[in-house]
Amino acid sequence: MVTLEICVDNYQSILNACNAKADRLELCSALGLDGLTPSSSLVAFAKENTKCSLQAMIRHRAGDFYYDNIDQQMMLNDCKMMLDLGVDGIVIGALTTDDVIDQEFLKPFIKLVKNAGKQLTFHRALDLTKDIQASTKEIIKLGFDRVLTSGGAINVTQGMDTIQALQQHFGHDIQIMPGCGINSNNVDQILEITKVKNIHCSASKKILRSSNTTAFPSSALQIKVSQMEELCAIKSIIDRWSVPVNL
Repeated sequence: MVTLEICVDNYQSILNACNAKADRLELCSALGLDGLTPSSSLVAFAKENTKCSLQAMIRHRAGDFYYDNIDQQMMLNDCKMMLDLGVDGIVIGALTTDDVIDQEFLKPFIKLVKNAGKQLTFHRALDLTKDIQASTKEIIKLGFDRVLTSGGAINVTQGMDTIQALQQHFGHDIQIMPGCGINSNNVDQILEITKVKNIHCSASKKILRSSNTTAFPSSALQIKVSQMEELCAIKSIIDRWSVPVNL
């Protein structure tokens, strides 16, 4: 079976993903900044309106993944709040300035999430590490359940060989989940080549509802909304990979 995870940052995307029968949602704010921690109200809406597994992003600011003690305390507070709201898992990542996994920073988050009996996903900070295979080994040892990756490339298509290797070497120890640039035109090829069992995408389109862009650039007024037609197309392809083959 292949699991479909949709990253969302607004209520309409939540409803569309739910209606398209997505399996899991990554709840964020500011997907235009590659995803920040969601608001409590968005999490509450998702809890009330979908039965999907809910994974909350813990990333309190945009930019790099180098964090200090103050960052850590702020993010721990966010993590506790998300767990109290009843999410099913936490999505997080952190690097040292040498671009290796910041294990010491992550340990209190791991303890908090595991004590709550919830899932842990390491996000695409992995793609910035010096050695993606060695970093994946570290993530496994830390106790993460899943890792999101584009294979260290600008998108999954360009990183497919690396993702295939990660799945081959580590797929029995951790869920390898490709994400970044996946759509209905390439998801079948990605599944065929990489053999992964998780797919992550937004299936979104940038919507500009205001014609008044005199004070703001149009990009600042756009909303990324997951599209039903694209969601259903991706889900249909994934479902074909989930059907047992009769020999």
